[in-house]
Amino acid sequence: MMKMCSGPWGSSSKGCPAVWNRSTRKCPRVMYRPTKSEPWPRLSPRSGNSFRTKQALKKWRNQLALNVIKGAQNAENVLVRIDPLDLDSLPESVLARTQEAFGEGVTPLQSVHQMLDDVRQEGDAAVRRYAKLLDGSDLEDFRVTEEQMAEARNSVSKELRESLELAAQRVRDFHEATMPSDWVDREKGLGELVRPLDRVGLYAPGGSAAYPSTVLMTAVPARVAGVREVILCTPP
Repeated sequence: MMKMCSGPWGSSSKGCPAVWNRSTRKCPRVMYRPTKSEPWPRLSPRSGNSFRTKQALKKWRNQLALNVIKGAQNAENVLVRIDPLDLDSLPESVLARTQEAFGEGVTPLQSVHQMLDDVRQEGDAAVRRYAKLLDGSDLEDFRVTEEQMAEARNSVSKELRESLELAAQRVRDFHEATMPSDWVDREKGLGELVRPLDRVGLYAPGGSAAYPSTVLMTAVPARVAGVREVILCTPP
C-alpha cells in the first residue's frame, strides 16, 4: 500500500527521516506502508531512505535471497566445486603473449601446467628461466640483500615511512588483543593448545602497483603469532 505521510514520525511514516511539510501537513516523500504480509524492510546503505514501489521492494529482497542447500552430500559438492577458468574471455594480448613465450597453439592454462611441472623438476633453475622469459629479469640470487633493503628504506620519504610504521603498530595492537590462548577444561577433558607454525610464505603483488598493506596484513600477524621464519616473495 502506498500512502503519503500524515505527520512527522507517524504510523505511516515509520522510520521516515524526511522533513515534514508544515504548510501542507504532508510528508514530501512517498513511503511504503508495511502490512502483515509485507513487513517493513530494513534499509540498505545503497537504497536510500525509501522504497517507492513494491517492485523495488521485491528487487531488494531478491538481492538478499539465500541459496539453501539440503543434504550433507549436496553441501559438500558445492563446497569442493572448482569452477573452470573463463579462458574464452581473455584479452587478445594475453593469448598472443602466451603463444609468443610458449609456442603456437599453447593455451594459458597449458602454459601454467608447463611452468609448474618445470619448477617441480628443475627447481630454481626453472624459476630463473621463466623470470627471464616473462619479466626480463636476470636473477642470480632470489634473496634481497641487506644493502638493497637499506637502499629501499632510504628512498622512502620520512612521512611515508612514519605512516607505514603507524599502520604496522595498529595491525600489531589488533592481533595482540585478539591472540588466542591455550585453554583446558579438566572436568570435561577438553582443551586446546595454540602453537605457531615454524615457517610461513607470504606473497605481495607487484608490477604496475605496489601493495605495502599486503605486507603489513600478513607479516605482522605472523610475527605476533610467533612464527620463527617468515619468507616474503614479490615479483622482480
